[in-house]
Amino acid sequence: MKKRALQVLMVLGLAGVLFGGGAVGAVAWVVHESVQENCDMAQQAHPHPGDDAAALTDFIHSSTHSFQERNHAIWTLGRLSDPKALPALEAVYTGDLCNHNTTLCQYELEKAIKRCGGIPNPPREIRH
Repeated sequence: MKKRALQVLMVLGLAGVLFGGGAVGAVAWVVHESVQENCDMAQQAHPHPGDDAAALTDFIHSSTHSFQERNHAIWTLGRLSDPKALPALEAVYTGDLCNHNTTLCQYELEKAIKRCGGIPNPPREIRH
């Protein structure tokens, strides 16, 4: 009986590991695809062949794009973690509270700045 229970636990454990690994892989693929889509969108609007970070930085500075689209570009710059994007990200970072209808997302900017190797200054306001 103990041997059978041990076999069942081992099979369940292996299934859990495989399922978990598959889930992690699926999430990584979705993130990769989203990054690629956002880079393609930025390259179409602001061509910089071979330099997605430059296309994305032009994109976030262009008022012809919605705040939602520009926030996606900021998220993408964070995923790319390209230090060349730091000056552009810091230029639009204020640390103020987010209002996605009227300004760029300061939380996404803070994360992107950190991922590109910078330190957000001033610290972002947080409401409790």
